[in-house]
Amino acid sequence: MALSEPVLRRYDLPAEAVRAATRRRLAGDWQGACAAAGVEVDASVLAAEPRMLDDLRHLAPDLLRWHLLDGGLECARGVQLPLLLAQYPRGLALVVHPRFETYGPHRLRLSTDTAWVRSRWDSSRHLWDARHATRLLHRLGGGDRAPGFHRDGRRLDRAHLPQTAPPRHDRAASAEWEQRLLLDDRVAGWRAAGVEIDPTVTAAFNAAGALLPFFWMSLVVPAAWDLLGAGARSGTVLVTRLPQPPDQALTLTLRRGAGAVLRVDRWRRAQRLPAVPETALNLPWFVEALRRGWLPISAVHPLVRAAMFPDAPDTAYAPAAGVRVPERIHVQCGHRHYVGWRDGRLEALSHTPDDVRRERALQALGGRSTGCLAVLDNWSARTGPLPRQIRTVARHMLLAAGHGDVAEVHRLLDAGVDPRGVRGVQRRSLLHMAHLIGDVDLIRRLRAAGVDPAVPDGHGYSALRVAQTTGASAAILGALR
Repeated sequence: MALSEPVLRRYDLPAEAVRAATRRRLAGDWQGACAAAGVEVDASVLAAEPRMLDDLRHLAPDLLRWHLLDGGLECARGVQLPLLLAQYPRGLALVVHPRFETYGPHRLRLSTDTAWVRSRWDSSRHLWDARHATRLLHRLGGGDRAPGFHRDGRRLDRAHLPQTAPPRHDRAASAEWEQRLLLDDRVAGWRAAGVEIDPTVTAAFNAAGALLPFFWMSLVVPAAWDLLGAGARSGTVLVTRLPQPPDQALTLTLRRGAGAVLRVDRWRRAQRLPAVPETALNLPWFVEALRRGWLPISAVHPLVRAAMFPDAPDTAYAPAAGVRVPERIHVQCGHRHYVGWRDGRLEALSHTPDDVRRERALQALGGRSTGCLAVLDNWSARTGPLPRQIRTVARHMLLAAGHGDVAEVHRLLDAGVDPRGVRGVQRRSLLHMAHLIGDVDLIRRLRAAGVDPAVPDGHGYSALRVAQTTGASAAILGALR
């Protein structure tokens, strides 16, 4: 893996969690499925009406988590929480509320509380309802295959992508053609997706200072039909507000068998229309990662993989590999020098022992450390700037520890990473996350590697005190003493 590539390991969705959530959902135990996927259930949901209970029996909480968070464990683009999943009679609704941790598990809570709802997925059931999961292929602009891919998940090379306008009935090729044209001409790209462009759009885009929104009509049109409902023959939806010209918006009028028309309307009138979810304006995070080869198909959620690649082998789900520990890391030290982890310590690879002794002697006389030695000092003291590659390794070690991915932390330690310099928010060490790690052997290994449980974090709390206040087990407390 090239170091410029993002690390897309889903520490929040280990294979066992997905297997357990799926097994319990198929057995009819929706509460057990939620527990396996780290989704809490509010008491108000347990007293829900029959239609909600039927939806809960088909809720795939692990699928919800997959779509809700992106590869960096942040909210996916266009998602703002709390999130409404479904609405029912008498004002009842199913809502997801977050409880985010910086490095620990992001807890989600199901409730019926609609206060402060920011986003809606009630017209995007493929993101959380197992009965509708296969509709993802349609929502991505696909027909018999996903745009950019063969049916078995192999990426299309440039020679297999359309070089001229494809037949309109070939939805996947039309989406690929639209994406190619969008780079140079938004309007031409939208027309390629079968959308008629009203003159008001051309006039607005030709206005001085106009800012053109970027989105795929091959994604918007199927999302708009889902928003209108299965029985709708026609309707108009709000696509997006235009930042410039002000007080205007793009609306889309659809008619069964007659295509769709994109228009510019006044914002005051358009905002009363049903709005296409912002998540439908752009491709989900994992599609581009698959296209670039950053994410293996085996690391895609099973329901997503089955929807996108119907001919792909039914292999077991396995999260993507974690960060690769680099052999050496470039540091500007007067010359092109390198540092690297060796046997659990960060070392200056381009300096001889005599060089290091000489630099340390100068420091003892009041000089400042620079270059390679400054990086070593910043790592051991858990303060100061560090090269990006070092920060990447440290972040993912924190994520692995915070999500209880014990095997991944052991792998990083086996690769020689020095755990003493790994620091989180408020300079918390890995041992400050002992209650999340939950593994006595790993805690003992971290102590043996030099992580001191007595070193305070930014609030002045030791690792032991944090473990006590978070209700860690007696075995964990004993390992920290």
